[in-house]
Amino acid sequence: MKPLAFSFIVLLLSFNNGFAQWELRYPPLPEDNITSVTFLSETIGFFVNEAGAIYKTKDRGKNWEVVFHNRYSRFSNISFIDNQVGFAYAYFGSSFTYTTDGGETWKQDDLDVHMAISVLGFSPSEFIKTDENGVYKTNSVFGSWDKIYEVPTETIDGGDLFWEETIAIPKAIYQFSDSSISILYYNRYRANSLTKTDSLYYLLKSNDRGARWDSVWVDVEGKIASFKMADEQTAFLLTEEGEFYRTDSTNGFWQQQNIPSTEVKPHEIVVFSKQRIYLKGKQVFKTTDGGENWELIQVPQNGFNTGYVISRYNHSAIYDLQLKITDTSEMWIHGKQFQRIGGAKLYFKNKNVGWTFKGWSFSQRTAFITKDGGYSWKADTTFPEYPYEIKYISKDTGWFMGREKLYKTEDAGKNWTSLNLFNNAENLYDAHILFEKNTGLIYANVANEDSTLGSLFLSYDSGATWKSREVPLNFESISITKEKNFGVGKDKKLWISQNRGSTWEVAFNFTYQNWYAKPLVRSINNMIWLNIGSKTLAYSKDGGITWKTTSAAVDEDMALIGPFTRGNYYLYVPEAGNVLQINSDLNTYDKRDQQLPTNVGLENITYALDENNDPHIWIRGYVNNTILYRKGPLRVKVANEKVNSEIPSETILHQNYPNPFNPTTTFSFVLKSAGKVKLSVYNLVGQEVAIILDNRLSSGTHSISFNAAHLASGTYLYKLKTELGVFSKKLTLIK
Repeated sequence: MKPLAFSFIVLLLSFNNGFAQWELRYPPLPEDNITSVTFLSETIGFFVNEAGAIYKTKDRGKNWEVVFHNRYSRFSNISFIDNQVGFAYAYFGSSFTYTTDGGETWKQDDLDVHMAISVLGFSPSEFIKTDENGVYKTNSVFGSWDKIYEVPTETIDGGDLFWEETIAIPKAIYQFSDSSISILYYNRYRANSLTKTDSLYYLLKSNDRGARWDSVWVDVEGKIASFKMADEQTAFLLTEEGEFYRTDSTNGFWQQQNIPSTEVKPHEIVVFSKQRIYLKGKQVFKTTDGGENWELIQVPQNGFNTGYVISRYNHSAIYDLQLKITDTSEMWIHGKQFQRIGGAKLYFKNKNVGWTFKGWSFSQRTAFITKDGGYSWKADTTFPEYPYEIKYISKDTGWFMGREKLYKTEDAGKNWTSLNLFNNAENLYDAHILFEKNTGLIYANVANEDSTLGSLFLSYDSGATWKSREVPLNFESISITKEKNFGVGKDKKLWISQNRGSTWEVAFNFTYQNWYAKPLVRSINNMIWLNIGSKTLAYSKDGGITWKTTSAAVDEDMALIGPFTRGNYYLYVPEAGNVLQINSDLNTYDKRDQQLPTNVGLENITYALDENNDPHIWIRGYVNNTILYRKGPLRVKVANEKVNSEIPSETILHQNYPNPFNPTTTFSFVLKSAGKVKLSVYNLVGQEVAIILDNRLSSGTHSISFNAAHLASGTYLYKLKTELGVFSKKLTLIK
């Protein structure tokens, strides 16, 4: 028997000079997507965001520090009961976070406020929460919730199905004294099922902390855009049609008051007192007599697109523009005035110059450019039409894809020439412009009245000339090397062309591994990586002849870049706020490379090589194009390597783990030799219900995930068919 070859490898990650950790380059504030701001005084304030962070300032917003962070908490609100006791809550994630020392330290407990629409605090231990089913109260931070109001239900006729549904959802909650609570509800049943247009809201009121409730219709026409209460009796509302109403009794009688006529209707009410009210819009409407008379305040045009805030405290560190109000006057304050960039894709030409742009969209928007590596951005109007894909192969030579045409520049974007490769087709999408040395690829799907076709063009002279090639179907992801082309579409098959796009064949079939896998392929030389769903990557090191799979370690919706070749191949996978480094030669996900200065959801990742062939990496967040940056991958050193020279002596099928499972499990097996392999699941009457794998694999150990969401609970058989025999075991699915 031949010795079996095993390598025991220890990864030592070294942070060499020039290879810094991830840096938040944009926006200037520590985080973006701020959801709630509150100030306790002129100098002390807080904000929360969807990245799970609470920030505090002690100097009017000049400097901010993180006082709490939990990346699973998408905070939606922060408020204080007094100067010492405050809380933040999140509609999603670990929900209740509170402080008892003025915001210096914060603690987080479950408190079962997950999915609460609003939370209100009476005291450090007494809280009210609302959701779609009712109103709840607790008398202890660690206590249970008692339902103190139940939203009525109606039977919904869905044709063949009937179900019970609550008729209303809470929109706003107010507290004005030790015992007074008012909650505005929107009656969706009246609006949707009964198709009413008037009295769609009712005000739920209690004067004894929720022991008894009274309700009264808000008798106005249409939907409410903004609702604010000044005290227990005085309330104001603004409809979506721009009509303004006031009540001084909240007993159902609302008086419509005239406001100035403008082209753009106001959309928000800001209440300073019962008499002093502001309406936000393209202009500010101001009244000092409760709505009898109004004056218009012009909003300065500062060239930024984030709107403005009206507040008595200084928010200029957070907002570009603010109307700061005092007891007697108001004044405009300009903030830091940084441009919130819009877009969905990110591309860098070199370590300094990059763009963000929308991606495929019917709306015409402006691309944004940075010339300092992502610190600052401005609108780029040099493109003859909106770009949806950009690629430079040198300092001066580049291409971009518009909605209908491909354009080329040879003077760094000063002039663009249209190339009629697509014959003026309309509605191009899923565009790719790729280059591997002098080999270029341009691809886009063309939607017409009859079908969707894929158009592929290849160049072998650095883009000087292009040749059209047919494809077997429309590809959603495509990749190239010098000798081969790869494409993957919704059919969940990896297609390969080994003759410069003339013919295509299936190289890897992963149709049944995951129902919702996002098609994605990357390649360099003979290395190919493929997202096959179920948190698994497949990869080949011999140009697609044999395949291995990684362990289930990342999210299904992956975005990969790289690889970088410095003795090893690397891929970076943004996953739920983390970035995982993958060394596919070692078949591992290195989770030690995930310390990020922000935890907004990550979406788009790209890189550019410098003059030393070192990669510079940028990642764009979901929210307002937060930009993360680092130079190069972590260095990987291999130490303590012990080599034995045996090969597998037999083929082994291991028991799936976990088992029983719901709905995902992992199959592992050892192959004595390379060959054709099929792994399938059968029910107990012998019917094949899922094909997990049907490809040629190399010898060694393999593992692959399986999502059985489409199968019913029960016991099944799984069989591994190889050229050396058939192996089977039982598995149990429990839902």
